Amino acid sequence: MRIFINQVNNGLKIKTLILRYILIIVIMLIGLNYGNKVYGADENGNVVVVIDPGHGGLRGESDDGAINGNIVERHINMIVAKAMYEELSKYNGVKVYLTHDSEDVSMSLRARSEFAKSLNADFLFSIHFNASELHGKYGSEVWIPSIGSYYVAGYQFADIELNELSQMGLFIRGIKTRIGDDGDEYYGIIRENEWRGINAVIIEHCYVDNKEDRRYIVNENTENDNAENVNIENLEKFGKLDATAVAKYFGLKSTELGVDYSDYKKLDVVEPQERVYPDNTPPEKCSIYLKYIGNNSITFSVSAKDSDSYINYYSYSLDGGKTFSELKIWNDKRSSEDTIEVTLSDINVDIGNLIVRVYNRDDVSSDSNIIELNGIMKQKSDKTDSDNRSSEAKSFVKDNRNTFIGMALIVCGIIITFICMKKCRR
Repeated sequence: MRIFINQVNNGLKIKTLILRYILIIVIMLIGLNYGNKVYGADENGNVVVVIDPGHGGLRGESDDGAINGNIVERHINMIVAKAMYEELSKYNGVKVYLTHDSEDVSMSLRARSEFAKSLNADFLFSIHFNASELHGKYGSEVWIPSIGSYYVAGYQFADIELNELSQMGLFIRGIKTRIGDDGDEYYGIIRENEWRGINAVIIEHCYVDNKEDRRYIVNENTENDNAENVNIENLEKFGKLDATAVAKYFGLKSTELGVDYSDYKKLDVVEPQERVYPDNTPPEKCSIYLKYIGNNSITFSVSAKDSDSYINYYSYSLDGGKTFSELKIWNDKRSSEDTIEVTLSDINVDIGNLIVRVYNRDDVSSDSNIIELNGIMKQKSDKTDSDNRSSEAKSFVKDNRNTFIGMALIVCGIIITFICMKKCRR
């Protein structure tokens, strides 16, 4: 009897262990599915897209986002988001949602992510515009998750998105990641969605506080820089380009628009197993070489190298680094090492020393060697004075050549006459 009871107990233990292992496996499978979603999430097989107009709330009481003059980011974000919604809704096989449809709505990042999760969304696109502390930066960039399939999806979309935005003539700053001090995603909207198994990116269309980009946002030749003077046509074009990028990413087609991106080839991206950190190290090379110097102009070459990313901007100083010029576009090659040639005209080259600063994709900079322009100009001036004196002497001789010849002939005649008279006396 005891043997029978022991056998039963052993059998129950084995069944319990088996059930535990099955439960663990089920939980693991659920976790894998949570982190790697299959597109076409709704019951009809449609792709589910959530568009999130960044910031929001009553002005002065909530989050306005970037502000420059009377241009408020939450206002222009909404214009772009609604245009994106309308354009993307024209495609087949996609369901499109807005997290909120009024710029006066205040909504937490968690609430936005939970909204996307409630819809079993495939992707959330956060619509934004940018600003910088010194108002010097300009161009478009996309912030993406830093790890795994989220990184791959973000990078593939960002590559398409930036190609679309470049059609407007915008400078492309690049595809970026940012990690917080805790080792997790820095940006809350990306972090919250990553926690819930949803792909998400932040589209920073351009800068509201730099003249290079403001022309895309504000109507030209307007006296009052206010919300009524924003360039609605351009902002809606941003939204349409965003929608086109999404359609290409998901391979959608539109009967209404007459386009089919079902065969669109996305960029091949290797899935990282660890977080991809930004390039926080300065470019390892920045050197300048003076090629020409005149009274009010100089030409010099700049060589720069950044093995971890590429060079985006350069600026120059003619006073040894006390002040620098506005940021200039390096080039559009996106190579880790390159050389450019720069000519500066209508400048006072006597004021000091030339130095160049280069900035990589993540805005980390390096300074070049220094060229002493005033010393070179002094040497050039001294040489010029010497050359001028020599030239003046040669010119004097040339201009008075006939006079010298005549005087020489007269002297020769006098000498010959003197010799002849001396001989006659003998």
